[in-house]
Amino acid sequence: DTPHFKSELARYNGTEISMLASDVLKLQGGSYRLCWCAGTFDCSTSSRFGVDVGTLTVVGPTSFSQHSTCIVGQTCTLSQISGYWFGSGDNVLLLETCGVAEVQESQQTDIAARSVLEATSHTGESTLFARFAASTAAGGIYRLCWCASVAGGNTPENCASDMGSLVLLGPRPLQQDRTCVVGAECVLEGFTGLGIGHLSQSLLVLDTCGVQHSVLVEGRNSWSSQSSSFATSGYKPSGGGYRLCWCSERCSEMSDFAVDMGQLQMIGPTRLRQQHRTCIAGQRCAFSIEGWYLESTDGYLILDTCGEALNIQSPGSSQFTIDRFFQPDLTTPLSFAKVSSTLTSAGGVYHICWCASSLGCQEISRFDVDVGQLQVIGPIYDQHRTCIAGQTCLLDALLGTDLSTSDRYYILDTCGLPSPPSGFAGAQTADVNSSQSSGSEASVSWNVRISAAGGTYRICWCAGGQVCSAA
Repeated sequence: DTPHFKSELARYNGTEISMLASDVLKLQGGSYRLCWCAGTFDCSTSSRFGVDVGTLTVVGPTSFSQHSTCIVGQTCTLSQISGYWFGSGDNVLLLETCGVAEVQESQQTDIAARSVLEATSHTGESTLFARFAASTAAGGIYRLCWCASVAGGNTPENCASDMGSLVLLGPRPLQQDRTCVVGAECVLEGFTGLGIGHLSQSLLVLDTCGVQHSVLVEGRNSWSSQSSSFATSGYKPSGGGYRLCWCSERCSEMSDFAVDMGQLQMIGPTRLRQQHRTCIAGQRCAFSIEGWYLESTDGYLILDTCGEALNIQSPGSSQFTIDRFFQPDLTTPLSFAKVSSTLTSAGGVYHICWCASSLGCQEISRFDVDVGQLQVIGPIYDQHRTCIAGQTCLLDALLGTDLSTSDRYYILDTCGLPSPPSGFAGAQTADVNSSQSSGSEASVSWNVRISAAGGTYRICWCAGGQVCSAA
């Protein structure tokens, strides 16, 4: 459409002056003729404008079809943008609609380029070089909007000249949040975007996208034209909030994964394999576990190896109950579970194993998440010894974990029950050898002759510092 100007008359020093104004000019940059038609005539057709008043120079892009294609997260270079009398401070803005300030899908879409004026001929023909770092825009079709330096800055309102489209290939939207459970296979499906099925691409789960030394959650990727997925490998990430970081084409470094396409919430204990605790055999064992979106119905077991029903001694003591569940700050998913159990397990180093309530927790194989080590202070089981009535008795080389010279030993019919046989006094620990890195060794002796009747009795242990009696 041929633009029309509205005329307003004014008088200056006896001379009539016509002030011309139009709506936003949707003209390509170039040189045009300014043509006049008398108001007393019919000015409805272009042929009526037969008087050439002069030249109208339109500064701006010379084509509205300067289209380009780029990839989210990659540097987007636009070279040889053609225009007419481009200025040295001109720029290009990436917008949903030129001249309109808007943010769609909570993404930043008013991304300014770093532009350089390449050349301008004596006839006004000029070219502009522009470069975008498009890591904060979702995949989609955007408008390339020219901003004149004389317009007052690179704001959307000052960049109303539409030069063409920019097809930005990549995920859309950038809030494709997902949730997984520690210990269960994490498959993230249904990622959407523009052209993602035709790109060579990868997804990493990091604590911060685009940072070279970020924490990595290992996994394998699978992409199709309709959806994309990410599955964790055998390595179990700790509970917490992570970022889904996307990259296409050149993806050799963690810093290449700069596109943050959402959050991954991993439900489960935090700091896996690091929440170590210590308890005493035969005593009530209580401690708290820190986690992310923990539930009061989750399960906790003490096992030799998480997920495997191996040689744990006295397995009935491995089940822990949740005494209290609390979330200190309701604005964050950080939560704590206080668990307890009376340990009858032998002294040793075990593992605190967790199972999400959503997995059922009916089988030991479900308790395959290693929260940390549980060191149980006390002797190991099945240390059988033989003494002779009427003689002094030495129980040599009793093995255990962190045994102490202040520990007490009793000979009873049944450990923990008030049925001490006569003829045995409470024994003292004669010597503790802690030179072994895996535990300790104690020798126990009775300095008086044993007057108890012949028979089979139990060797019972009580940790030093605890209330110890023959019962």
